[in-house]
Amino acid sequence: MSKLKFKKIPEKIKTLVYLILLIQGIIYICFSFTLSLKISYSNASNGSIQLFYTDSQYEDKALMNYDTSTQWKDIIKNEKSLLFKDIPISIDNLRVDIDGTNKISISEITVYFKGIMIAKLEASTLQSLITVNNLDYILNNENLNFQCTGEDAYFTISSYKFFTYALWFIFNIITLLISTGISLIVYRKIIKQKYINIELPLIVAPLYMSFFIELINGNYWFISMEYKLINFFFLYMMCKFIYMVCYNITFATLLFNIVATVWAVANYFVIQFRGKPILPTDIVAVNTALSVASGYSYYITIPMVITITFTILYTFLTIGTKQNKVKHSSYFLIQLVIITILGISIIQSNSFSEMETLFWDSDIKYCYKIQGSVASFIKYSAALKVRVPKGYSHSELERIWESVENESNSKNNKNPVAQNIIMVMNESFSDLRVLGNKYEEDVIPFYESLTKNTIKGDLYVSVRGGGTCNTEFEALTGNSMIFFPPGSYPFESYINREIDSLASYLRKKEYVTSGIHLENPNNWNRKKVYPNLGLEHFYSLQDFTDLELIRGRASDSSNYDCVLDIIKQNMNQKQFIFDVTIQNHGGYTDSLNMPVTFDLSNYGSFEDAAIFFSLMKISDNAFKELVEYFSNIETPTMIILFGDHQPTLSLNTEAWLYNNTTQNTEINNLNKYITPFIIWTNYDIKEQFIEKISANFLPSIILETANLELPAYYRFLKEVYKVFPVITTQGIIDSNGNYYSDINSVPDNSILLDYEYLQYNNIFDKNKVKKTFD
Repeated sequence: MSKLKFKKIPEKIKTLVYLILLIQGIIYICFSFTLSLKISYSNASNGSIQLFYTDSQYEDKALMNYDTSTQWKDIIKNEKSLLFKDIPISIDNLRVDIDGTNKISISEITVYFKGIMIAKLEASTLQSLITVNNLDYILNNENLNFQCTGEDAYFTISSYKFFTYALWFIFNIITLLISTGISLIVYRKIIKQKYINIELPLIVAPLYMSFFIELINGNYWFISMEYKLINFFFLYMMCKFIYMVCYNITFATLLFNIVATVWAVANYFVIQFRGKPILPTDIVAVNTALSVASGYSYYITIPMVITITFTILYTFLTIGTKQNKVKHSSYFLIQLVIITILGISIIQSNSFSEMETLFWDSDIKYCYKIQGSVASFIKYSAALKVRVPKGYSHSELERIWESVENESNSKNNKNPVAQNIIMVMNESFSDLRVLGNKYEEDVIPFYESLTKNTIKGDLYVSVRGGGTCNTEFEALTGNSMIFFPPGSYPFESYINREIDSLASYLRKKEYVTSGIHLENPNNWNRKKVYPNLGLEHFYSLQDFTDLELIRGRASDSSNYDCVLDIIKQNMNQKQFIFDVTIQNHGGYTDSLNMPVTFDLSNYGSFEDAAIFFSLMKISDNAFKELVEYFSNIETPTMIILFGDHQPTLSLNTEAWLYNNTTQNTEINNLNKYITPFIIWTNYDIKEQFIEKISANFLPSIILETANLELPAYYRFLKEVYKVFPVITTQGIIDSNGNYYSDINSVPDNSILLDYEYLQYNNIFDKNKVKKTFD
């Protein structure tokens, strides 16, 4: 059988093609792909107009108030138009908010690309395109006359491509002709240069991948030239290094293009499923991600197809390229010096130094959107190291302990001490009505009905749609994620020794401490972390058989059966069980033969919400069975149930859950980080509803309700709670209801600094103060 042979492309043609691609890529980096939009109006002398614009494929309500999605301008008396500049060309949804005036007449909306008019939407055209909210309108004398009928008045133009595919084609043809012309001029001067067809493909591949990575994730049109260059140079160094190792152009560029494409696609789906992009700490958690990946649905987008096509064609272009005749070791050393100098220069540049690394999930997405995925990933990597808090010393710790020693630590001798403490962190357990939509049917009716012998309320957590282990860490230890670098997972990176926790303290009090998670024991590094937290027994999926499965995962009901089995095994001993459920894990696009008991057809097509609500109902019923069992047991028992985070649902569903509200304040965004919590006992306790509490304060309230003495650390946290009942990476709320985006924005944060000192001592200081948990 004859072998399949590819006809080699002549070296001269390759050189010309590389040059054309290079010039075209440089144009893309240097060019600002933005539109200007002029609104012509009359009959208004005050007020303002605010634009919100999005690309429907990447629409994210959490970013609506960032400068990537909105602009506003005051209406000026005697002026007839407002001009909005720097609007990304990818937008196809436009919302025009009218504020501060009861009426306005709009004659047209004109769209410009680099000063050239590309669209004019006259009043008659606008009338057929818009949908309105709190606006009446009538077409009269070539004007669309609007009358505001309430607050939050706006009109929307949806699914309208302002920069059409035809314009995009024309732009690329023009720039291709320009690139070809320049390349023909340059070609004559460099054709005789040695190894030109080795160096050019190592530049062109990362140049285009810097474009495709951001195109796949919908970011490219928002990134300035300086950050485009930084992203390119990081990718160039990566591509160059691969070639330095393998010394083969075709293999090096193919491997680089594949890695870059996989990275881009993975980042796209992580954002879709979790609500924030890949961070450096996700690399160490890849096993956990892979173990749950099968629960989600995947699809191919047009930018992905374009990127894969480029990779294939580029590989054919590089086949047969003459190899470098310079000795491999010499070339390696020379190029290593060059890319090292380049890397240091970039990292020390003002542009890179000034890049932001923020905590909020929406802030992280914003950073990636305006700074680029690769550069932001590297910047977050540089921010991962936990540093000694400013002013930290053991004398400061002594000062803090002196103040804590004066705090009351009395027990209620009339109440029993809980012999069984069952702490259930329920996967994605949420009441999504906190987002604003008060849909009629109760999703967790049993939870809502419990009042006797209960403490319940709203629990604020630091994660959404994923990152379970961070809520787990806060709830088990009393430590806060706010003192870790953005995007951190302490379970994966920092719990390398025994640290004090609720479990370790109860173990000192002669409780048998156990952890349960009916999945892979290595998920979130639990197999190594749990012993360091004082959980002496860990039961996982491999320890039980004949489990009831819902959508391929252990049901909450079977999970609680396992809890009862462990209780019965140690019947005559005090027990603390920390149980992490798995039933409700995303995604929610396929019920997998699970009965969907919620009908949301009256509201619209929200299949993922119906599946999720059905799962919540099943969870609620399982919790009911667990409570009813211990209601008939005399042994004093406490059950704690809380959600690790809210789920991430489709954009369409989340827009409905927000009740289509346009308000996007920071405090409203914080509602996405609320889950229900409840403490129930089979003995008498004082009923209480706690409106605001974050997960790190759970250990203190659990020990108090169990009628156990609190160690010094949890007594200190009681004092912190009085001042700041909510402390999360997504925001801080003080006792007066004031919101702060981070610790530095709090006017008097001295008690938070003390908190940071104590946490650092517990986790990182080699000279740990033992009396913290005495």
